[in-house]
Amino acid sequence: MYPFDAQPVTRIIIHPSIGSALRMPLALDDYLVLQELLRQEQDRKERVSIERQRLQQAMYNLKELKEQYRRERCRRIQRCLEAFQRQALIRQAQEEAVYRQRIAAAIEQQRADDMWNKYQQHRVQNDTKSISDEQGFRNYRADQLGELLKIAFGQQSERLRGISGKDKGEQEEEEEEEEEKDNKAMQDVWNYVTRQEQQMEDSASPSSTADDARAETQETPRAAFLAPEHEYLEDKRTNKSPNKDLSALHDNVLPLRTLVDELVTVPADVQHKDESLPDNDTAEQEALTPTPMFRPEQIIAEAEPTPTQERDVSIDDMDTSKAEKLAALRDIQQQLDEIQERNEAVILGSSLKFQAPEKPGPLTLPASTKNNRAYLGYEDEIMRVLLKLDAIDSGGDHNVRELRK
Repeated sequence: MYPFDAQPVTRIIIHPSIGSALRMPLALDDYLVLQELLRQEQDRKERVSIERQRLQQAMYNLKELKEQYRRERCRRIQRCLEAFQRQALIRQAQEEAVYRQRIAAAIEQQRADDMWNKYQQHRVQNDTKSISDEQGFRNYRADQLGELLKIAFGQQSERLRGISGKDKGEQEEEEEEEEEKDNKAMQDVWNYVTRQEQQMEDSASPSSTADDARAETQETPRAAFLAPEHEYLEDKRTNKSPNKDLSALHDNVLPLRTLVDELVTVPADVQHKDESLPDNDTAEQEALTPTPMFRPEQIIAEAEPTPTQERDVSIDDMDTSKAEKLAALRDIQQQLDEIQERNEAVILGSSLKFQAPEKPGPLTLPASTKNNRAYLGYEDEIMRVLLKLDAIDSGGDHNVRELRK
């Protein structure tokens, strides 16, 4: 056998450091232990990253809920102002700021009274008379804040899911009841503002100025008197303070730290989400959407089946088939443009000779003249190209369907 017929030799080059590691008196279990240690560390890093993302999402959701509440409060304030203006209760434009402060304080007082009344109803229903009012109200408010935190983390309690799962008729009835409650609450707001004015008049001396009287009425917290733009500036000033400690939190919020840690660590249970909500939202959106005008290009030909009649294909086959269909459609478009550019100016500008039928009916275009034959040939060319178009199936793809139209 000749030397060049010998089989090639494969050489394995081991780095000196690796060779020295292999000479260590280590067993296979030692390598497995180190591998398991690195895997656990990797899993821990991934969990920390996921928890950080969930916490950021929860902070964003809570910020959106806060902004929604501010907008709703501004809407109610503006509605009360408009009602008072209709009753000629505001005589000068400069008084609007004062009324806004008083109405904001009245609304906040109403919210506190409503929560206390709901707590009393909850106490009677659950028979918790053995607990003191202060402790029971603190627990009830903590439960309400806990539900708000669950909403911020994308979770809902059974009660909220039952409320959101109601049909459209029940929701409209509740909206009407809410509007009636708002009308009744408006009178309460006015009574509160009137009492504040009366107290200001009784406490003010004859020599006191309007500024002193206005300063005496500011009994509610300053945050309740701020307009939305003032609240935004106040938040910016507050965030700049270097002392951001837990001491700034309210006592009722501190027990919720355990719930926050649990919501950050445990992902939301997607199995308990109500599947009927998207259908209700879609039906409501379709009912509110006006019916579009008829357009001929919206017709789907019989040669193009609907997506429900199409077979399932893999992603690779779908991409390849889509590219071929788009290329074929562009070729057809080019052919139609060439036919139009070559014949349209001459043929469509010529005169045609029609033949009347023996029986009543539509006119026919015979191939008796040169112009008629040219027009019929032009029509045949278009039909041959359109037959190629009918052979292309969109497969439910939006881009292919639009280009096919």
